Amino acid sequence: MVIIMDRKYENVVFAILMAIVITIPMAFFMTLINVGFNNIFLQAFLKSLVVGIIVSAPIAFIVIPYVRKLVEILID
Repeated sequence: MVIIMDRKYENVVFAILMAIVITIPMAFFMTLINVGFNNIFLQAFLKSLVVGIIVSAPIAFIVIPYVRKLVEILID
């Protein structure tokens, strides 16, 4: 099943997906370092994941357009 969305949502969808993709491994490894694999790992990981996505999604939404412009300057 493929969901077709209007191009005007591209930046929002990209920012949210990037936030999720980056936050999952970051939350996993930070939880592993701080808590270790034990009986509270899953709970701590999920809490860290939710907080990380809530924080990183708006930051990504703000920063990504500037990073794209920077990349264009560096590449051209």
